[in-house]
Formats: sequence, C-alpha cells, structure tokens
Amino acid sequence: MMSIYTGLSMLAALLALFGLYRQRLLSPGLLVVLFFMLLTGNIEMLLTALTGSLPESVSFIQVASLDYATLLYNIGFLSIALGMRLGTRQMDIVVALADVSHQGVWISRCGGYNALRLYGILFLLSLVLAQLIHAPLTSLAQLLLPFLSLRFFPVFVLAYDYFRHGRGGVLLLGITAFEIVANLSFFSSFHLLFVVIACAILLSFMTGGRGKLLPALVAGVLMFTVLSVWSYIKSDFRVYISGNQIAQVDTRSTADKVDFALSQVQAMTLDDFQDGMNRAVSRVAYNGYFAATTFNIPEYKPFGHGEMLLTAIKNSLLPRFLFPGKPIIDDSVIAAELIGAYVSGAESAASINVGVIGELYADLGLPTMFLALLALGYLLARMEQYIFNCLGRTTEAFAFSAVFLSTFGAAVYSLPKFVGAMLYLTAAMILFFRYFYRQAEKI
Repeated sequence: MMSIYTGLSMLAALLALFGLYRQRLLSPGLLVVLFFMLLTGNIEMLLTALTGSLPESVSFIQVASLDYATLLYNIGFLSIALGMRLGTRQMDIVVALADVSHQGVWISRCGGYNALRLYGILFLLSLVLAQLIHAPLTSLAQLLLPFLSLRFFPVFVLAYDYFRHGRGGVLLLGITAFEIVANLSFFSSFHLLFVVIACAILLSFMTGGRGKLLPALVAGVLMFTVLSVWSYIKSDFRVYISGNQIAQVDTRSTADKVDFALSQVQAMTLDDFQDGMNRAVSRVAYNGYFAATTFNIPEYKPFGHGEMLLTAIKNSLLPRFLFPGKPIIDDSVIAAELIGAYVSGAESAASINVGVIGELYADLGLPTMFLALLALGYLLARMEQYIFNCLGRTTEAFAFSAVFLSTFGAAVYSLPKFVGAMLYLTAAMILFFRYFYRQAEKI
C-alpha cells in the first residue's frame, strides 16, 4: 500500500523536525510551520496505510498517485527545512532561549492585567482596521491584513507565562474564549489564535518548562475539540449567516450567531462529534489534490516551465491599490487546470487549491521544484531574522515571529497567494518595526 521509499521519506521528515527542535536550530514559529506542513502532507497516506483504503475525502485519486505525491512532498518538506536552517543564525536562537527574562517594549508592559489591557486596545484597533480594509482601503488589504493579528501578541505572552511559569492562566482562558465568540464569522480567526498559543507552548518547552506537560496536553485537546466542533457546524453556520446566499457574506449580529452556534453544539451527538473530528483531520490533510496533479502532469499536461511562478512574482509586485484592475486570483480555476477535473469555486462560495508544493511541481518539474522550495524556506527564515535584527536576542522577537508567521502555519496557500503573502508580510513587518513598534511605550 505504501512504498518503502515513501515510508523512509516520512521517517526522514519526522527525524529532521525532531532534530531541529532538540538542537534548538529553529524558532518556535518556524518549527510550527514545519509541523503543520508535516501533518498536511502525510496524514492521508498514513490513514490509507493503516486502514487499507483511501479516506473518503481523497477517494477520487489512486493509491499509487498518493504514495508518489507523499514521497515528493516529504522531499519538498526537507528542502524547506534545510532552507530555513540555512537562513537562521543559530546563535540568535540559542542566546534568546538561554535568557528567558521578559525583554522589549511590549513584553515589559504585558505582565498580568496589563496584557489584558493591551489585548483590549489592539482588539479595538483591529476592528477599526478591519472596517477600513472592507471599505475604503480594500485595495490595501494585502498589506494591512498582517496587522490584524497583532492583537495576538499579548495572548502569546500570557500563554508563555502560563506554560513556563504557571501565571495568568485565567486571563489566557478568558481571552481565548472571547476571541472564539467575538470572531464567529464565515472565516473564523481562532485557528490563527491556536497557532500562536502553540508557538508559546513550544517556546516554554524549549526554555525548560517541562513541568507543564499536562496543561499543554489539555490545551491541545481543548483546541482540537473546538476545531472539531467548528468543522461539524460550519457548513450550516455559513448558510445561516449568509442568509442562504451563495456568497461569503455575514448578515447576522454577533448575538444571533452565538445563539445559532450554541443551538448547533447542543444538538450534536457523539457520532456528530466524531464526524467533526474526521472533518478537522481532513481539513488539515491536504495532499490529495497534489496526488491528482502528479497523475495529470506530465502525462496529460506538460510542466509549466516556470510560468506560474513568474506570474505570481509579477502579480505580487503590482499592488492592487496602484493597479485596481489586476485580476482576482481564483484558486479553484488553477486547481482545475492542474488536476484536469472540475472543482468547486467562486460560484459555490468555495476556494480549493493544490498547495505551494504541488503547484511548484506542476510549474517547475523535478528537481527544480526542490530548489525553489529551498529558496522559500530560506526567505521565510530571513523574514524572521529581520525581527531579530530589530529586537535583538529576546523572547519578544519569538513572540512577534509567532504572530507574523502564524498565517503560514495555519493555512494552505496557492503559489500566487503565497508569493504575494510573503512580499506583503515583509513590507508590513518593515513598516511596523520602523514606524509603530516604539509607540507602544506611550500606551
């Protein structure tokens, strides 16, 4: 069912991730990115090997295609991990982990209830910014979206304080619950919140907080439970808040949304919850479309010879606020071309993509795709290195790394959006640290 080469590639990827963690060679932010990548590319093949049949979510492909795609994915994973390692200065990581004192402008003001106060300020600012992005600054959305996640900075600090020192647990739980309720919408943001908390937990273990293993496991179970419940109710919930429209719109008040969500949760049975868990796992697993791509390319459709990558770079360099006529990227159209079959798209208020690794395979072929993935890993590490250059070797640098890089650990991007996201995330970090970071002293 699973070839020996694919099994060895899984083992190599797992050992590489474990080695990078044990030797403190990467930050928690980058390690979490790699962890989610490892899950994304291997769950479906593991389930197939364990059960003897393909999961229902990928029943449209052949086992041989999934096996081959998993092998390529893991080699791509190792390429990205190597790129991250080459782009990281180990001394920055080691020194920062050795000094666990709270350093920096924001962390020094985040003790106890100050963190709650800072979260409140940043949450209100994020509401204003979200409204401005909706209108009239829609054309600046790509540049401004990273700033919305800044409200998770005090959450990171509270999570690190709790899992490292046993302080602030009630505040952390309260903010987490508020964030889940307040952001119930077509696309809820609590998955980004969970990634940031996961980074803080990982940092606590990397700095010696081993006594918090049980709370960390409980937190992991609770976060997975929330994701499972959301995975089960979100289809009906989205229909409800959109007013039965085939569109990604929110027509309901917060109170109405909370009432509907609670009614859905109360009506859930044990079988429903198990279904939700399966859906949550299926949502993380994202290698089936890559497998379908390897079946279609190059057998029925030739490699792209770099056209998609060049287009992605070109589009990312043409900001929408200067080029309002720039076409909107429809992931599903790209996916349909690569797998050679129809997939649900904008007409069904859906978006499906093959993923960066699969699209680089289709665009560049072998072995060039691995060189591109090596470069992507290197660039991600250099983006984080910019934070270290601005903040020094501090735990605050780890916090901002987790906040800014959390989107890479919580989402599967298509190649055009990934290149654009990297560019605009870099621009957002430069703007933030050059013009806004020190203003925290005045809060």
